[in-house]
Amino acid sequence: MTDAIQIDELEAEIRMLKTKKAPGPDEVTNDMIAHLGSSAKKAILALFNKSWRTGTVPALWKKATIIPLQKNGKDKKHPSSYISISILSCLGKLLGRIVNTILKAYVGANNVLSPTHSDYRKHRST
Repeated sequence: MTDAIQIDELEAEIRMLKTKKAPGPDEVTNDMIAHLGSSAKKAILALFNKSWRTGTVPALWKKATIIPLQKNGKDKKHPSSYISISILSCLGKLLGRIVNTILKAYVGANNVLSPTHSDYRKHRST
């Protein structure tokens, strides 16, 4: 497994970010991340690598803004008439996608999963 996240891994995931998404509690948007300069990317990469080495994530990235949405045709006076969505940090989600990509590559290259395992694997279904 890799000792550190590489700049090309960060840049590849940044290119795949969906813009016009709501920011989490840290108020950093995907649009902001997509327009980072090289020195800001290096700073983010250093932060991501610290998380990778220590196995910890900044506390703010674990917080969510929870928004209740009323279900169509339901009485707004009843709590069961609502569903909630959680808006998480865009930076935290970006780190999660990078880690997921690294782990999937490792699992695939090292035959960690049984050939009969289908969950979360491309071109396999249950």
